[in-house]
Amino acid sequence: MKKTKKKNPVNNKSKNKSSLQIQPIRHWYTIELPPLSTNLPEIPITEARITSKYDTAKKLLKTENEQYEANPILHHSFDRAFYTTMLKSGTLKDKISTLSVLVDESSIHAVHALDTLMSMAKKKGRDESVQAIDCLMNLMLESILPNRKLKYFRDQPLNDPKVSDKHLIVWAFEDYIKNYYYELLGVIETLSHDVLIFVRQKMISIIFTLFKEKPEQEQNLMRLLVNKLGDKERKVASKTSYLINQIFEVHPLRKLQIIKEIEQLILFPTANERALYYGVITLNQIIFTKKDTEVANKLIDIYFVLFTKLLELKNKEIRNDKSSKKNKKQNTKKLKEDDNIDHEDIVNSKLVAAILTGVNRAYKFAKVDHNVYESRLNVLYRITCIGTFNISIQALMLIYHISCEGESLSERFYRSLYQSLLDPRLCRSSKHAMYLNLLFKALKDDSKVIRVEAFIKRLIQICGHHLPPFICGAFYMISELIKNHPSLSYFINHPEDHDDEHFVDVPDDDSDLDKFKQSQSSSQIINSRKYDGRKRDPQYSNADKTCIWELTAFTNHFHPTVALYAKQLLENVSIDPPPELHHHTLSHFLDRFVYRNPKKTDRIKGGNPLLQPTVASEPGIVVMKKGTGISKDEINVNSEEFWRKKLDDVPEDQIFFHKYFTQKNEGKQIKKMKKESDRTTDFLDNDQEDDDELEDEIWAAMKSTLPVKLDSDLEDSEDDDELNDLKESYFSSEGEDNDDDNADNVDNFDNVSDNVSDNNSDDDNDDDSGGDSGDSSGDSDDDMEGIDDSDVSDNNYDLKESDLIEDEDDIMSSENEGGPAHKKVKLKHLPTFASYEDIVSLINNKKNRKSSRRT
Repeated sequence: MKKTKKKNPVNNKSKNKSSLQIQPIRHWYTIELPPLSTNLPEIPITEARITSKYDTAKKLLKTENEQYEANPILHHSFDRAFYTTMLKSGTLKDKISTLSVLVDESSIHAVHALDTLMSMAKKKGRDESVQAIDCLMNLMLESILPNRKLKYFRDQPLNDPKVSDKHLIVWAFEDYIKNYYYELLGVIETLSHDVLIFVRQKMISIIFTLFKEKPEQEQNLMRLLVNKLGDKERKVASKTSYLINQIFEVHPLRKLQIIKEIEQLILFPTANERALYYGVITLNQIIFTKKDTEVANKLIDIYFVLFTKLLELKNKEIRNDKSSKKNKKQNTKKLKEDDNIDHEDIVNSKLVAAILTGVNRAYKFAKVDHNVYESRLNVLYRITCIGTFNISIQALMLIYHISCEGESLSERFYRSLYQSLLDPRLCRSSKHAMYLNLLFKALKDDSKVIRVEAFIKRLIQICGHHLPPFICGAFYMISELIKNHPSLSYFINHPEDHDDEHFVDVPDDDSDLDKFKQSQSSSQIINSRKYDGRKRDPQYSNADKTCIWELTAFTNHFHPTVALYAKQLLENVSIDPPPELHHHTLSHFLDRFVYRNPKKTDRIKGGNPLLQPTVASEPGIVVMKKGTGISKDEINVNSEEFWRKKLDDVPEDQIFFHKYFTQKNEGKQIKKMKKESDRTTDFLDNDQEDDDELEDEIWAAMKSTLPVKLDSDLEDSEDDDELNDLKESYFSSEGEDNDDDNADNVDNFDNVSDNVSDNNSDDDNDDDSGGDSGDSSGDSDDDMEGIDDSDVSDNNYDLKESDLIEDEDDIMSSENEGGPAHKKVKLKHLPTFASYEDIVSLINNKKNRKSSRRT
């Protein structure tokens, strides 16, 4: 028999591993390849040779994948069986997860798994397709795509003599991934036009993530993303604009690339209105730096081209309407109406507002020829008269920047700005802070004080129609202007000169009539020098001949901050610090009133927080924030820290809250002290009641120990009656033939008993009537134990004067107090307790006396 040799599994494993050109690895672009030769001359390679090498490389890659799949040692038997089961009978998520694991283990050996995922992404079912694309996006970002652009196979150094099969396999896989990724973008583009909004939004998010993370196919990804600005759904277009602005922050060097792509979209002849609007919105949100001069110049060119394009479109529509009209009379009337309506539509649109916003933001960073702006000034001035007030402010801001460079333009600008103060739309505008800042900058740079005075006069006149935020900002602006133009303080504080009126009759003579006409002409000249607020040009309104007496009415304004600012202006005191207008709004007052807590994050409503207003660092600039609510620096008005402040440290608009909560807290403290005092009195009353109950229990126990049951009348009697009865029965038992000394002693005893009863009644008002007698009877029972009744009854005690000792100190004290001098005496050698027979006789005598009274 032949002996069979045992196979060595270690040798088989090493043999199987050596059959693979490339060992399994997660990131294929980290494979170490043999070095190639350097400094080779660039020899052109023929197309046939490239094709042959490419075919050879694809075969090597296919063989490599087949050997990897057929090699059982490279996979655990349990894992391989599990993967096979999931791919055959698993759910959709199980299949996608299994394919993802296979690719993640070694992407260069998972070509079959990648092809399976691509076939799933191309299916018509939205759920399966979206999940497969999402899985492929994660694989591309985590393990497949390098942080560089991929190369095609033909772009590799194929002429190098040191090129090995390992090089060809890696280059073939890189070419495969580059084509595979391009095919994937085609599938994503198809789904980005899906009917469902959710699918389109999902594809936009995938495009944004791929464009932000990897440089591969960035031009195609950028085009796909920018094209979605013209989506028919507002949500999709808005989300696209937001994602593009996020790219500006992550990749600031790509600004010019993206701007050019957006320019192609919005200037395309067939671009719709939505694409124009969201394209401009995206551009005017760009954050500039000092190095972005080229970007700002490009944006200025785009904005003015859009202005020209919009006006040309409207002019074509007007000309078409003119040619279609037959009746000339009706034609002229309707053309004028249509002209106004069309221009109002242009100006009132959000697109014009967005363009003006973008121009104002890019103007400071751009370096454009001044003639470019001058050629469009007429359009801007027309916008200030026709458009909404918010758009007019934007146009005035742009005109101000332009007029600062040329003095010839400033006169027209100041006339337009002076006229805008009387615009009724100013009260309803939401750009009060922007308007006041523009007004301050324009007046600060104006060298003509008369014109500044006219502006201040009209501004205070219209403040009566505005709310406190606008008034506070206007008064602060005036205070800062006084610092720049000190002569304005005389204009505010100096009273106005009033000439007395003279009434003269018209003379009858001709000579006198000529004199009268001359006097009338001179009076007209004098009247022409008075202030006239209806003048179109502010410098001819004679504002220097008047004063701002209207300011005195604001000292009694209902808003405390307005009244304070008005008094400071009249007293020539500067207003400091600059007010934040949102702190004086009704909503902010109500937030304080309901004790609303500050938000955890001071997130401002709007787009990029860097574009939102912050606390003004430049003097004279006011800020109006929206949606901020209570800030973290503010103290709640119902907190102890707030109402413990001194009144001088409390802001003027919070004094009401301080007084309210101070009074409220004082009332709470008074109530608390009252409750505590009530509790103490209740506690003392309860103690007294407990003492009374204890005495009643002692008295009941003492009665139960007596040998004879007492009558109930004794319990109900008062202390004075009992003491009097005791007095009468005791002295009656001595006999009626007592001498006068004994009678005097009895009178002294009366005084003693009265004092005793008064002291008892003052000390113990709540004690029961039987308390003292009960104590004495109880003690008598204890002291009389072992003593016969006869011994007690036979003892006779005589009351003598020597037995009475006066207490001189008590007498002197009573005389000093102003009361009657009652002598308190001490009884000596008297029995402490009465006998049993005396008590019984006392009770009988009391009964007889009561019965005699009844009769």
